Amino acid sequence: MSVTEYKHITRVAGKDIEGSKKIVVALSEIRGIGYNLAQVILQSLNINPSLRIGFLTDKEITEIVTAIRNPSRTGIPSWYLNRQKDMDNGGNNHFITSDLDFAVSSDIEREKSVMSWKGYRH
Repeated sequence: MSVTEYKHITRVAGKDIEGSKKIVVALSEIRGIGYNLAQVILQSLNINPSLRIGFLTDKEITEIVTAIRNPSRTGIPSWYLNRQKDMDNGGNNHFITSDLDFAVSSDIEREKSVMSWKGYRH
């Protein structure tokens, strides 16, 4: 790759990430994506995890974003997801960024509405 194709800042899933970081570390900066899940996503997409994120093409970035938005379609097991057997819809979901914050706050409010001590501790 040439220097002209390098992006100093790359936007992935609504977060600006410095282009000099390795892909695994950069993806783990996104709220809701951990280091292990980032490795599994990159393995399922056959992307080298030691590459710098600034050298990725737009096509590879869109593949990563679609895998983050819906990891079940890329073959990631359901036990990697952060919302298994969700109370709202019964399915396995994976939330990131503000969706994760909203889901946690709605869980706390649900616990408070049923007068659970668990809801009042948070």
